[in-house]
Amino acid sequence: MDLPPFIGDWYKERSLGKGSYGNVYLWKNKKTGVNVAIKTFILSEEDEQAARQKERWGYEIDLLTNIIKNENIVSTIKVEPASFLTELSRVTRNKLPVLCLEYCEGGDLRRALDSSENTCCGLREIEVRSILKALRNAISYLHTLKITHRDLKPENIVLKHEGDRIVYKLTDLGVAKELDRNSLNASFVGTMEYLAPELLHGGKYSNSVDYWSFGIIAFEIICGIRPFLPHCPIARWMVYAQKKNSEHICITEDNQGNYTYHKNVMEENRTNKTLLKYLEKWLSIALDWNPKQRGYTFEAPIKNDSNVKTVQFAEKPAQALKIFSLLDEALEKPLLTVFSLYNYQFYTFEITESTSMNNFLTNVSNETEIPVQDLELVLPLEQQIDRIDEQTRPIDLYNKTLIDKPMLYILKSGTIYNQVVPPQIPKTIQDVFRDAKIKLKPHILRQFARNCVFFVQNEQKLYTNLMKAIKTYALYLNDRIIKNKQLMIQMLRNSFTLKGAMSQFNECLEHTKEKIVKISPNALSQSYMDQCTKVESNINALCEASERISRRYDSALRRSQEVLNSEILKSDIEDVYNCKVLNVQFNLIRTQIAERKPIDDKSHINMLNSVYGCLKKRDKILLGTNLTELSQKLVHVKTEMNEIMKAAEMAESTKNSLKRALSKLSDEHQNTIWSLVRDPGEYLPNFEGILPPVNFKIGDVVKNLRETHGNSVLCFGEGTDTKSLLSDCQTLILTNEDLLNDAKKFIKEINTM
Repeated sequence: MDLPPFIGDWYKERSLGKGSYGNVYLWKNKKTGVNVAIKTFILSEEDEQAARQKERWGYEIDLLTNIIKNENIVSTIKVEPASFLTELSRVTRNKLPVLCLEYCEGGDLRRALDSSENTCCGLREIEVRSILKALRNAISYLHTLKITHRDLKPENIVLKHEGDRIVYKLTDLGVAKELDRNSLNASFVGTMEYLAPELLHGGKYSNSVDYWSFGIIAFEIICGIRPFLPHCPIARWMVYAQKKNSEHICITEDNQGNYTYHKNVMEENRTNKTLLKYLEKWLSIALDWNPKQRGYTFEAPIKNDSNVKTVQFAEKPAQALKIFSLLDEALEKPLLTVFSLYNYQFYTFEITESTSMNNFLTNVSNETEIPVQDLELVLPLEQQIDRIDEQTRPIDLYNKTLIDKPMLYILKSGTIYNQVVPPQIPKTIQDVFRDAKIKLKPHILRQFARNCVFFVQNEQKLYTNLMKAIKTYALYLNDRIIKNKQLMIQMLRNSFTLKGAMSQFNECLEHTKEKIVKISPNALSQSYMDQCTKVESNINALCEASERISRRYDSALRRSQEVLNSEILKSDIEDVYNCKVLNVQFNLIRTQIAERKPIDDKSHINMLNSVYGCLKKRDKILLGTNLTELSQKLVHVKTEMNEIMKAAEMAESTKNSLKRALSKLSDEHQNTIWSLVRDPGEYLPNFEGILPPVNFKIGDVVKNLRETHGNSVLCFGEGTDTKSLLSDCQTLILTNEDLLNDAKKFIKEINTM
């Protein structure tokens, strides 16, 4: 009997999958909203086989419930009330217990692979990495429990949303399945190419059958297609696959029926080439036809200590299980993704903690053919660091969250991008361009359609990253200009402060001319005055230059903001090459091939026209005046800002020189004034002979000075009032102190400029 539509608060929402050995349904609790996947098991109609299957089903339930605990394997969950599962088991056809599993709402990997974007060029690299890590974790865990899955395929890998990430989980362990000839025909229809050859032959098997399936899935998520003649029947592809060498990981058939064995994955994929180099080595051992060698590498025996004399015999290399360790090494390598605007291309560089910036830049220069001295580095807005300085290492630029995005932009000094970079057109498209009337076999037509979608999507990706990089560079320049605003203000302030100090010094010189030169004609020499005039002239020139620099700065800032507000940087860049239209055309061809419908000889023309339209628009964009003028403006702003900064540095240096020159002139002037005070000489009256000598004897009466002399000499006509004389002296002392304090303050202001 079928399962009831509801039990208590639980109701059956829909079927999640059906197979020869069981069905899976989605059940939902109407009160709590909890979702669970309920799996039932279907027994064989043969009593002897049914008994074994019943025993193995119980074993699978026990494994998943009590033993297996792994993030990347679908787990069982407890539900309330317990009577819900009891009632479900009671109403099943065979009265067997049911499995209550966590519901993975993301569907299975097959659904992801079937999207037009992914089937044409594989999954995004970040997804490829996540799936490989998840499968590696799940398979190695099962093998430690001495469990071989035997039925690894995209349909048995489900997606679970956990926060902002997707966790890939292995399901349908297949412990209850009997792998005889009949069960293979029933259970694995449509998925034979994921099965290891020894399973297809019905022979003995080991854990290495999972390595083969793992390798097939890995190739498919990278390229979007299985590696060995996926368009051929099982018997036919096996004939050619068993002839391959161990390093061959792919077999293709061309339009003339020629077969080619490949050591590399297909070029039309979205995984970086550096990682692919390591994954191709790993795939060669995962897809080894020989089950005894699959997953292993041969290593030379470890040599004995050279100090010990031994007799050397010819030794065979030892086998070492590398299926997991090689994959770990590939996925753990820090690979720095770079987008070069000049080359209009992505590059990836392997780095370590010890990689120096000089070595990294040398490698970048070798790959991009941009001289090291012309390399400009710009950080994407998503980067975790905000600037690159002398202490920055390449490893600091590595960001795991940017696996599918640039971690660094590279520009060539004096240019923004290269207008004449030729497009990388896949060979199948080139062949059709040469002969548009060519009749394509179904699998070649599908390949042509896949390559068309890949090419246009890749051009869209390049253009999107180009525009993001240009905008980021424009923001970087604008930010750099804004940050120098205070420098410009300080430059003007310093220049005019120095001019003010010069004005105060000129007032001192005028005072000296009026008061001192009359009694000391040599106090201000002509050469000294010439120096003062020269310094003043240079200070005035500095102020004028500072004003010009400030005006140029304001102009550069205005032009920089105009670039940021330009229409081309605000325009939509998401689908400039009509990828959506191309996807519709691809799905139409794919459906016709899958349903074996008659295919028009000109069915590929529409896609060819879409590619041609993409090429025309590519030239229009890259060679067009909008992008060209925008790039020229950015180059001019950057060049202008570099010149402004050089001029500002020169102004600062000139200001410091003039400040020292003015301070020196001030010191010389002060020394001249103080020399007059210390050695008055001929500039003061001669008192000799004016006052009579005083003959003083001990015990004599003290005599008063003559008033006439006191009036004429000592008090200078102010009488003989002693109090008045003392008051005048006090006033002179205070006045001198004020003058000295003013002089010290003035000198201090000059020295702090």
